[in-house]
Amino acid sequence: MAWRSPLRTEVDPRISPGTRILDAVNKVATQRPSRPLLSDLAELIETVPALAALRPLFENRTMRIEDELYDDVYEVRAELPGVDPDDDIDVTVRDGKLTISAQRSGPDENCGRSEFAYGTFTRTVTLPDGADADEINATYDRGILTVSVPLSDEHRIERHIEVVEIIAIDDDDDDDDDDDVLDDTGDGRDEADLSDHRDDQLAANGADQHEHA
Repeated sequence: MAWRSPLRTEVDPRISPGTRILDAVNKVATQRPSRPLLSDLAELIETVPALAALRPLFENRTMRIEDELYDDVYEVRAELPGVDPDDDIDVTVRDGKLTISAQRSGPDENCGRSEFAYGTFTRTVTLPDGADADEINATYDRGILTVSVPLSDEHRIERHIEVVEIIAIDDDDDDDDDDDVLDDTGDGRDEADLSDHRDDQLAANGADQHEHA
């Protein structure tokens, strides 16, 4: 089964946009929230074509993220320009979920019109099976936060299996080898060995008769 990013949302075309919004609100209201309601609604609007006109209202209010699964690591990247990684970004892991929180301070009183997004941003993703929470690391480079989650060998998406060749032994060759060892007597001795054995036996019998005489 192909791996599917937990960031993507399946949409049933038979459900009306209004029903989807109500379902999203109810889900956040009845469960312990792991991310702001605004992020859930923004993700829903991105997947519903009928709500395309509302997308500009949410584009500057959420944290944009993307993820990718490699052979040995799961990687999440978040777009966070204009923040201090030491003071304004917090990355936590709990119960198999990765949470990224960031805060961008607002402009001073002298600022006029501003379309920038300020405040607190939070996104939570479910980690894949085999994620090693103790070895997670995060880096920040030119406005992009990258969180790398190593995966254990047992849960990698691709593993190489060693192929062992089995060499068959011909039974006819074994029979030929046995024929070379065994002669007509069937006990593994050749005629020369039997002749020497008879000579030794006769000599021993002759010696015994001489002593009795």
